[in-house]
Amino acid sequence: MAAIIDLKLVAYGNTQQNTDGSFTCQHGEGECASDVLELCTEYKLSGNLDSISSGDTSMAAWPFILCMEEAEGEPSAGPSCYESTMNSTALPWSVISDCAANEADVVQTAAMKATPSHDYVPW
Repeated sequence: MAAIIDLKLVAYGNTQQNTDGSFTCQHGEGECASDVLELCTEYKLSGNLDSISSGDTSMAAWPFILCMEEAEGEPSAGPSCYESTMNSTALPWSVISDCAANEADVVQTAAMKATPSHDYVPW
């Protein structure tokens, strides 16, 4: 199926950037934390922040993203979802966790720039 699907997932939705540069997600802090884990996974799989806007790692990150969505976006599911779905990559969970702790604003800004103006999600 991957051969016929051009998948680009950007975990941002109806998130808003506040005047102080922080972000507020439609469904609260848990949604923001889960979005950051998904965005960090896409980013770190290639090592290139542009992967968030290009979508070139969306298919590779899809198993993790699906697991997180099935866990209703509960951030605490991140480690178990990652370990159970991304074990074929050489990228350890610690890289994703470190990104979420230290680069959340970077990946959320990239996702904001990759998300066009919209009236509803998904778009």
